[in-house]
Amino acid sequence: MRFRRMIVFVVAFLMVATLVPTSAFADGFRIRIEDMSVSANGYGVVINDDGDGDYAAGQPGAITVIQPLSDAVTANLTLAFSKPMYADPPMASLLAELKLQSLEITASGATTVRLTVEDTGYASMAGALQIKNSILNALVPAGATVTARSWAGATAPELGAVQSSPGELGPLADFTEGALSTSALPDSYAAFTAAGDTYSLFTQLIIVFGEGGGTVAFDQDTTVSVYNPLNFPPDGSPEPGSLMLVATALVGLASKRGRSMFFRG
Repeated sequence: MRFRRMIVFVVAFLMVATLVPTSAFADGFRIRIEDMSVSANGYGVVINDDGDGDYAAGQPGAITVIQPLSDAVTANLTLAFSKPMYADPPMASLLAELKLQSLEITASGATTVRLTVEDTGYASMAGALQIKNSILNALVPAGATVTARSWAGATAPELGAVQSSPGELGPLADFTEGALSTSALPDSYAAFTAAGDTYSLFTQLIIVFGEGGGTVAFDQDTTVSVYNPLNFPPDGSPEPGSLMLVATALVGLASKRGRSMFFRG
């Protein structure tokens, strides 16, 4: 009996070990945060998962940033995570996630802050997929705006060398491949099909402050799930449920008119 319990324990340990993220996840998980008012190319930091500047070092798949980017801007990111996913509650339909939890950007005056997140090596699956971009729990002061963009594609942009202390950053390549979902609202979607065995996820936030500055705070979530056509009404046409309501109304009107004509006749 003791031997059997030991075998069960060993098997369970091996199963858990296969689920725990490894340091390989750190290879493609990076964040670039820039104060665009200092330089046209951006002035700020590039932080790798488990690299210098990551306060969540030793936790692959998680990045924490507490950074004065410049004299005017401070960034405080409680947690960015990629692999494993921390969906609460867990959702079987969720295939991948790239999330920013409790992001706060504080500015003393008018400026633009750009934050870019990437991770690579998400496992592909057959069939059409969809990427969803969500902004949650947003607190935005007067005069400030937040726009989020998310991509799913094969080619990662060049964020630049790791730079945990603020400094001049090189030009950031534009995102030109894959599905794009842009949102200044709570949710937006885009459909795609992964071309290879893996794909990459990218998120970019543009935060514009007015003359009064202030603190912008929110969560941002990029998720991938199986394609759902209800999220993509073609050319703005009504969904099937709306069409059914319209059809029912027309049948009712036709019936009422028929009865009216019958009685008049």
